[in-house]
Amino acid sequence: MTLSRVTEITPELGKKAGILHAELKEKMKNFGLVDALILTFAKELNAKVVTGDEHFKGFKEAVFIK
Repeated sequence: MTLSRVTEITPELGKKAGILHAELKEKMKNFGLVDALILTFAKELNAKVVTGDEHFKGFKEAVFIK
């Protein structure tokens, strides 16, 4: 918990996530809105997403683990 940060979804952040979702959905048909929101948060916070989810492969904001 001490390494976590709670933040809110602002209208601006939601809009950015929606735009990213629409762009990525054209390339990956099963790319979810929540995935876009997670990537948007990572970009805004200059953070990394540590994941094994194939949807995040190839993004600079993601550290892919198996």
